[in-house]
Amino acid sequence: MSIYPKVSGGVADRGNATESATAATRDLLLGRRIR
Repeated sequence: MSIYPKVSGGVADRGNATESATAATRDLLLGRRIR
């Protein structure tokens, strides 16, 4: 369950925790620009 499957898809295979943190960080950075 990734917010950005295309961006952090490879990270999900290595660890959910890292993928979650990466998605959350990019959600804050990109989310403000998109929304």
